[in-house]
Amino acid sequence: MKKPTGFLEIVREKRAAQNVHWSRGPLPEPIDLKSYSDFNLGTWHIDVKGSRIIRGERIFEIDAQTLLAIVLIHGAAADGIRRDILCLHLYGPVRPETHPGKLRRVTSFLRRVLGDDGSVKLLNTENDGYAFAIGDPIEGRTTLEDYDHDAPMRVQSVQRTINPGRTRRRGVALGTAVGVVIALALVLVLLVERREGILYGRVVKTVLFAQEPGRQLAPSFSPDGAQMVFSWIKPDGTQKLYIRNIASGSLRQLTDGSGLDGNPLWAPKGGQIAFTRRGPEGCAVMTIAAGGGPVRQLGDCEFRSAGQMAWSRDGSALTFAHRTSWEAAAQVVLVNLADGKQFAVTNPSSGMPGDSQPSLATTGRRLAFVRTRIAGAEDLQVLEFESGKPVRMTYDLSPINGTAWEQGGHSIILSSTRRGQDALWRIRMDGEPAERLIPSGDPQRRPAVTDDGRHLAFEHWRVTSHFARYGGAADSEGQEFRRGVALERGLSLSANGLVAAYVSNIGDHDAVYLANAPDGVPHPVTKGSYDAIETPKVSPDGKRVVFAAVTHGHLDLYLLDIGSGAAETRLTTEGESRAPSWSHDGTTIYFSSTRNGKRWQLYRQRLHDGTAEQLTEEGGLAAQESTDGQWLYFVRPDRKGLWQRSTAPGGDDQFLVGDLAPIDWRNFLVAGDAVWFISRPAGDPTLTRYVFAKGRVEPGPLVVGLLGDSGLALLPSGREVVLAEAVDTQVDIELATLE
Repeated sequence: MKKPTGFLEIVREKRAAQNVHWSRGPLPEPIDLKSYSDFNLGTWHIDVKGSRIIRGERIFEIDAQTLLAIVLIHGAAADGIRRDILCLHLYGPVRPETHPGKLRRVTSFLRRVLGDDGSVKLLNTENDGYAFAIGDPIEGRTTLEDYDHDAPMRVQSVQRTINPGRTRRRGVALGTAVGVVIALALVLVLLVERREGILYGRVVKTVLFAQEPGRQLAPSFSPDGAQMVFSWIKPDGTQKLYIRNIASGSLRQLTDGSGLDGNPLWAPKGGQIAFTRRGPEGCAVMTIAAGGGPVRQLGDCEFRSAGQMAWSRDGSALTFAHRTSWEAAAQVVLVNLADGKQFAVTNPSSGMPGDSQPSLATTGRRLAFVRTRIAGAEDLQVLEFESGKPVRMTYDLSPINGTAWEQGGHSIILSSTRRGQDALWRIRMDGEPAERLIPSGDPQRRPAVTDDGRHLAFEHWRVTSHFARYGGAADSEGQEFRRGVALERGLSLSANGLVAAYVSNIGDHDAVYLANAPDGVPHPVTKGSYDAIETPKVSPDGKRVVFAAVTHGHLDLYLLDIGSGAAETRLTTEGESRAPSWSHDGTTIYFSSTRNGKRWQLYRQRLHDGTAEQLTEEGGLAAQESTDGQWLYFVRPDRKGLWQRSTAPGGDDQFLVGDLAPIDWRNFLVAGDAVWFISRPAGDPTLTRYVFAKGRVEPGPLVVGLLGDSGLALLPSGREVVLAEAVDTQVDIELATLE
């Protein structure tokens, strides 16, 4: 007896019958993409070897089938490449009934992304194929505008052979359809504009919103923007959630009981607030009604996971970072409130810290998250739910401390050290350069934006630091070397230890200060106005200081003569430059730059003629010369470890030790007998030495209050170093108005 035909078999048979015209052979000659060179397509650059398409700062990583489709369509004759031949190249002869759906996803992606500015159009040709048409970009067209929002898709007009007998009827139908589309588009534009409110708003006013003693952290607005929930760490160490009315300022406590409550997030529907609770029993992700009451546990946040979270737009699910062990990469997961089931949203590679800080756009179509490749090397990724593949948005490899979408999903605000001190930056989806929102010498973290885009809240950190001296022994205790009065870091000493230079924000902006070491009266020596300053280095003779500074969003090196009283001289203009250091004889400056691409590489520049020479090809950041001038020691921005290479031209990079993470590229120095650096064996900063004579690492004392951009300075004895520690921290929440 014949077995009854099942539903899936019937569907497959129908699809096969509908697609009998799709060729199943003969197979065309296979294409070897390795034999193809990069090429330009309209305003896009096709990076064949890197499987990427690039325009300015916009970079899309694409899969092999999409790349092959671009290459084949680009290389086809004027009448294009037939769909059946294209599918055989992309998918082979197996299961041809699935080819149309697969190809539609590829062609849809190409139309939306390559054609976003009008320079590349994917046409349907008369031979049932595809061809690219290259034209002039449409002025004002923004990247991903049609692709990502609720605006209607553009209609592509294509020449076709038409039956004369049906021309009039088709013309009437087409005219009616066009009229309907235009009417709908106008209505939709009006709705979108009304819904979006403020796009790319300018900060016109900031006020202190929560400034009680202690630390107020992680602000989150209610859906109507009338209230804010935040976590408050009081001076007695307790940490609970509080809700403040924005108009009246009234404050009420939301959570109680044991544990430390943080990372609150108001649900879009307004009824619930998610948060994390850490206590002796571990760490849990919880929810509570906005009006108070019992809490519900949704998941765990062990191994320092969770942190910033994101609700689904309907409030039915919550996303957060989750990891199963210290060794496992963190991934963004989604938990349904109804049944508690958990699903993976991202899939980072093993061996990296992984993904965290999810943030969902108000459109619900994009999820932003932070991918950490190694401690301190972090970048923003945006996952388009339609494409299913994350797109890398930043290439700074700098720590990120919070993200928040602006209304409509056109841009995202993040806190990053991409240009020195933690600051708030706007990253736009149309590829425009990043914009710093609020100038400040203090760190700004954990942004939150109202749904209408008119208000921005963030943490304002006010840190007072001092300089402490430590020995290399594990039981060494820090002794105050110089008392601080503001956020002061990056101490550098002359070879004889008598001249000290460091960065301070005492005047509400960064400046380089000089003083006689250890406790002389300081005085500012920089005359320029800088957004941020980092890593000042005193020359071996104590007469000059070189430093890196940000002006108008650009990072460059500057040199000042201590005795002359003249203004500092700008040394670099190409790309971004940072991390300067002196050669042992004071004639040359080593630094890192992106002048030949996005990747940081090591350079050295002779001061007498200003010529610069590139030293590395595989990446390099923060180099220091040995005391005899024979070796150069450096770190890399994208991987853990300390490398060395000869200062002579040529030669290879040699891996020395793997305990130094990129986050501490400022926190190492080369002495005569050892390299001192900060390691983080269990997440906590430890002063460590690599002793040349022994060829091994010797862990030293734990430095709990270490600043991330502390810097290390060697005392003349060679047995102690000076570093920057936080001694007092007040965190307030500020509220900014955008127009």
